[in-house]
Amino acid sequence: MKSSYNLNEQTLLFINDLGQVVEDGIVYTTADLVDLFKESMYYNDVLTTYSEPAVKKAIGYAVTRSEQWNRIKKGYNQKDSKLVNSPKENRNKAIVDINIKPHNNKKENIKTQPPNKEMDNHRLRDSPFRKELIHFLTENLYNALLLKKEIKDDGLRKYHFTKGTGEDLYFLTESFYRQKNLDSKKHSISDFITQKAVEIIESGETSNKLIYEHMVPKNIYISVITRAAIHDQLTYYMIYELLDKYFYVCTIAKNSENEKLPSRTMGEGWDQINPFYRYEQADIVFFPNIYNESYKGSVPHHVNALPQLRTDPNKI
Repeated sequence: MKSSYNLNEQTLLFINDLGQVVEDGIVYTTADLVDLFKESMYYNDVLTTYSEPAVKKAIGYAVTRSEQWNRIKKGYNQKDSKLVNSPKENRNKAIVDINIKPHNNKKENIKTQPPNKEMDNHRLRDSPFRKELIHFLTENLYNALLLKKEIKDDGLRKYHFTKGTGEDLYFLTESFYRQKNLDSKKHSISDFITQKAVEIIESGETSNKLIYEHMVPKNIYISVITRAAIHDQLTYYMIYELLDKYFYVCTIAKNSENEKLPSRTMGEGWDQINPFYRYEQADIVFFPNIYNESYKGSVPHHVNALPQLRTDPNKI
């Protein structure tokens, strides 16, 4: 296709795509964006013929044309979704701290708030354990998807690229916990849990009463990953960004809480950033999973109404 050979078009597609998976306020240098572009699905063999200055110039031009990015000063570019509906003449006028930091200081630039503004939830999201988990999932999922492309039977290959990839995600998570010698039972590896789910677990009557629920329905991001794999456009970076942004699991009550949530969408009004939007809209309160051994010490201090916990390790 002609578009595959157009440097300006490919850099614009890349910049817009990147804007879908990073949060407002994050800053990249132009050099950073060039490096990321070269690792992306949009950089192909034909584009390697362009010189480094040409690619850098195209990235700068893409930032200027994009409705999600703002050039805050020479060589520094900031994601800002508020620009989407703003007049072009008002862009590039942001007043920013002169000590702005590039994207490798990501935590300091994230402006979104954790659910219910609980610092414990925020620490969970940024914990070294979670980062290690996401890297583990990314590496193994990437390798698994490459192997799936070699399956000759169309029906079997389709299964493994759709339903099979979701199952891979669960089994890889379970495997990671086992390798860490941590409890790897389903409701001990979810990130969050609700008060009602805790009460069900402590009652000892858990059969068919709990849901291991993906807070962002996994079809939303797995479909992006598998489609890229099928078309030879998959990158490690793509998988990592999507999992880091959207892969959160909560243990909830099947009857009273799961029925409140849309099953395959995030619902109207989602900004494609907040992974907890469905829960906030459904008024489902959650907190770091007290049964997840990797998150010990992360339980919100205000949660003081929890029932006395059983000691039976097989209760879940």
